[in-house]
Amino acid sequence: MMTTTKDGLPGSPERLSGRCGAKLTKRSKEVGHDRFCTRTEGYGTDHLGIGQCKYHGGSTPNAQKHAVRQIVSQEIAAQKRAIGDDSPPLDDPEIEYLKMGARIKSWSLLMEDMVHRLRSFDVTDQKGTETIKALVSQLGEERDRYLHVLEFMQKQDLRKRAVALEEEQARRIAEVVLGVVL
Repeated sequence: MMTTTKDGLPGSPERLSGRCGAKLTKRSKEVGHDRFCTRTEGYGTDHLGIGQCKYHGGSTPNAQKHAVRQIVSQEIAAQKRAIGDDSPPLDDPEIEYLKMGARIKSWSLLMEDMVHRLRSFDVTDQKGTETIKALVSQLGEERDRYLHVLEFMQKQDLRKRAVALEEEQARRIAEVVLGVVL
């Protein structure tokens, strides 16, 4: 139900935060100045809290697409706030590549285990379509990524380079410690 203000007119003389805010054209013409919808954003739609209400275009396909974009933007912003500045700094690229290779290997082993466990179940949907194919395809993609990382690591001889970097860091630390002690 549309709320009325102290002057007894429906809507609000200005757009309010968290409200539909659509211009009430019929009422605006009657009273001679603009009035705005005061229903909750997204009232009567599947995107409550975002966008216009169902009476002012909130249920149209374009409004629904816009609301989905806003929801995704809000979720991304929330994730960025959650990560904050506490994310660990990157190591040298060689070290990061080795870490990524280990994570990909772990993911690949997990996917392989899931495929093996699924083979003991009926993996067809109501239409008789085999649903395991998507998981097997994903496993294949993960293995391809893993092999790509391993090939890169082998070409770049990353293990030796990572050890050399760690030795260089240890040498610098030792120099600083000896400089302070002596």
